[in-house]
Amino acid sequence: MTVTAGGKQASSTITVQAFVPTGPRTVAYNPTTGPLGTVVTLTGTNWSPNRAMNLSGVDATGGTLTPVVSMRSTPDGTFSAQYTVSNPDMKAIKVREGSSTTAFVDVPFTITTAPATVLTSPAVSHRNGVVNLSGAHWPAGAAPTAALCDAAGNNCNSASLTNSTLAIAADGTLGGTVTVGGSVAFGSYLVKVTAGGASATAPLTVQQRWITLSPDHGPLGTWVTITGKDYANWAWVKLYGVNAAGVTTEDYSYAAADGAGNWVTWTKIQDPTTVAIVAAETFAPSKKASATFTITP
Repeated sequence: MTVTAGGKQASSTITVQAFVPTGPRTVAYNPTTGPLGTVVTLTGTNWSPNRAMNLSGVDATGGTLTPVVSMRSTPDGTFSAQYTVSNPDMKAIKVREGSSTTAFVDVPFTITTAPATVLTSPAVSHRNGVVNLSGAHWPAGAAPTAALCDAAGNNCNSASLTNSTLAIAADGTLGGTVTVGGSVAFGSYLVKVTAGGASATAPLTVQQRWITLSPDHGPLGTWVTITGKDYANWAWVKLYGVNAAGVTTEDYSYAAADGAGNWVTWTKIQDPTTVAIVAAETFAPSKKASATFTITP
């Protein structure tokens, strides 16, 4: 390089060194497996410096899948990027310099299927009670069936759950209701849902005594109709509110069961800490049921 100033010149030799890859292109990435939506972090060395690069999915035939992520290598031939797995046909991720047909590396990626799930709501019900079932990761288009199994998941009986409205949406979500059979024995069970080779279970308790509130929410001062079923014949029943810690509140009422163990009564929600109503047999207080009440503004 020569510098001229005021009629004088000075020269010096400058050596410009460009990065030259010294070995094969490398790609490190993590994770190597995961469900759709997984974000994969990739890093590489020994790539051409300052080069436009692309990341894309690759299917089983080697075809390029969308989306394509663009980036640029650094002056020292390295790169760091992320790629989100979104195409179910993807078998690998391709790292390519521009549109080159030779300067690329494919790294395999295995798409895993998350296990099917199911939830019961409520998880404690009763004979002829309606139970909501929901879940995710089910095979779209498959027809789900439900059965009631013992607590160990054996002796499953589909006849114990009736009036099923279960369906699986296009995104694999499960939804619908089932009704507990009128002759199901009281106890602890597992609800088993099966569809297209997938299955999952969720706990369900079928209790003898149960109550419903109508309405089950409202402001302070709301009058609530409380209906009880399957109590002891002719039992006296004491009703009381409880707060979030399970401590008795100022809300209370009484009822008397008929010859079939059923009763109806009313109470006025006056304690702002009440979150549920408990109905217990007066002379056997451990024999009880509860239902939530939500106080609204």
